[in-house]
Amino acid sequence: MLEAYSIDHIFPFFKIKVVAENETISVIEYKYLGATKIPKPHPIVVQAIFPTPYFAKREGFSIIRLITGNPMMVLMLFTFGIMMFYPKMMQDLNSNEAMKGIEKHMDADDPMKPWKKLMGMDTTTEDDD
Repeated sequence: MLEAYSIDHIFPFFKIKVVAENETISVIEYKYLGATKIPKPHPIVVQAIFPTPYFAKREGFSIIRLITGNPMMVLMLFTFGIMMFYPKMMQDLNSNEAMKGIEKHMDADDPMKPWKKLMGMDTTTEDDD
């Protein structure tokens, strides 16, 4: 095995087989482990495959990535949106008739009734409703 290491470049791997009986040398090159093997002539010429990127390229500034990449920013924007649109959604409920209808509906239904039935704590019968 012939491997060339460098900080600046990546080199292919070579497998060299020397047979002493008939004085033959065979060379096989492959770009990376598991790649297809390519036969090469005996005087080996080693060329770099590509330069090694030592430093990672710095990403540019993006407002969209700042907002969507940070969960706290998403929660802040969601809360701000609720704060801004909640009064507009509740304008219809300012009338007394609408509020009385909601209160009547809430008094009629016990929100804990399904849980009480599930836990076996419901002592009321269906006739009580």
